[in-house]
Amino acid sequence: MYKNWDKLTKQQKRNIIEIITEKIVVSEQEVNITLNYILPSSPSLKKTANGSHGLYPTKIITVGDEVRTERLHRGMTQWEVDYFVGTYRGFFNELEVGNRDNTIYVLYKAYLFLCHIPKTFNTDEKTPRECMLIELKRA
Repeated sequence: MYKNWDKLTKQQKRNIIEIITEKIVVSEQEVNITLNYILPSSPSLKKTANGSHGLYPTKIITVGDEVRTERLHRGMTQWEVDYFVGTYRGFFNELEVGNRDNTIYVLYKAYLFLCHIPKTFNTDEKTPRECMLIELKRA
């Protein structure tokens, strides 16, 4: 998108900005921009009555689902959790959407946040994504 930004019309640019921006607050000394969090398309997320994705997983299948549920319960953003456990920005997003395998490092960071070993920790060799697909096939 960055490479093609100059090729977009003013209306296309405005549409993109409106989609990714939650609010902009302008004060005398600074401008604060709050970006929207756009949820990934994931089969483990609840759909609300109006058809949009809810925040909580319908089933706690993976470590990422368990972390997401606890994070939302605590009212924290993924970036706040990243900072809280001392990892790079985006780490918990990757975990919650199933783009991280359950390595020792990942489980340690999840443990630091959850304050317990994840209940969904599976000791077999399957990745979180594989576990989710298996569970979905059973349903």
